[in-house]
Amino acid sequence: MQHPPTDALIARVHRLDRLIAKLQRRLLAALAELEAREAWLEDGAHDMTHWAAMQLGVSYWKAGRWVAAGRALPALPATADAFERGEIGIDKVVELTRFAEFDDEDALVRWAQGVSSGAIRRIGISARRSGRARPPTSSANDTCGGATRTRAGDSPSTPSSRRPTAPWWPARSSGSAIGSP
Repeated sequence: MQHPPTDALIARVHRLDRLIAKLQRRLLAALAELEAREAWLEDGAHDMTHWAAMQLGVSYWKAGRWVAAGRALPALPATADAFERGEIGIDKVVELTRFAEFDDEDALVRWAQGVSSGAIRRIGISARRSGRARPPTSSANDTCGGATRTRAGDSPSTPSSRRPTAPWWPARSSGSAIGSP
């Protein structure tokens, strides 16, 4: 049996990933619509998160994140569009929708395309800890500061090592990971 060339297989993986993201975008929209209709009441669930966990066989935590993201996406068109096109996946969407606002969303989506979902999560945690509901973006640079920082465990050669430079970015303390809970 002839195996496809590695490049073709990699391209197939990327096409499938984009398709999955498009379908997950639709799933989150359907969850938001079901929540608005209070459809979870008919099945005896405690809330929409409980219903989604039962119906989809996912953890309560994951179901809650999906429901919240589905609820937030209509107000975040750049995030929703990037998700629909497969430019960012569900993990990044879930984290972005926890703190992005319409005003800073375009820059955050561009930044998110080059970093890990964990980096996005750390920014959200940092913003909440600093008392800011939303992390600001740099008005001088649409890439959230544009500077590069490397955190222990990140490879400087990977996009996930890019970090925004902004007043809300926490300083590194010796021996601890940035933004670790």
